[in-house]
Amino acid sequence: YQRRVHGKNWQDVFQTDSRAEAEAEARKSYDGVEWLSSGRLRLTFTFPAFKPHPETGEELFLNQAHGMNASYFDTWDGFRHLPAEERPFGTAWGDGTPWEPEVVAELTRVHEDTRIIEPWQPGDMMFLDNMLWSHGREPFVEAYEGERQIVVSMGV
Repeated sequence: YQRRVHGKNWQDVFQTDSRAEAEAEARKSYDGVEWLSSGRLRLTFTFPAFKPHPETGEELFLNQAHGMNASYFDTWDGFRHLPAEERPFGTAWGDGTPWEPEVVAELTRVHEDTRIIEPWQPGDMMFLDNMLWSHGREPFVEAYEGERQIVVSMGV
């Protein structure tokens, strides 16, 4: 899973105009730090594909690899013109080889086929185990009336 600083420039992200300071700060959190010829900064970090649930010990496929793949941006006007390696996110195998389109397509298909769409009503609340459920939302509906408030609490 690769993250590339895009949109916000590295100066804003790291609050400095010094490439050396930005690189030193980035190396504290990322496996790989690479300056691209475009002047962008590619930050790479590696996660295991599976993690044990803290209560049950069950091995869970836990990552955002399908949604953070470069192909996710194929329909975004500001990004679709960029080559995959210049897009904000990308996924790769542990050796750095980009995931094959078929792998991303299969993960996306499984994600879509197993989703549950919950129609929200005013006052609704939802609690979920973030390791057991992938979550998101459908695009915002123009017919929505009233103010939307989202409150998130994370912890153990």
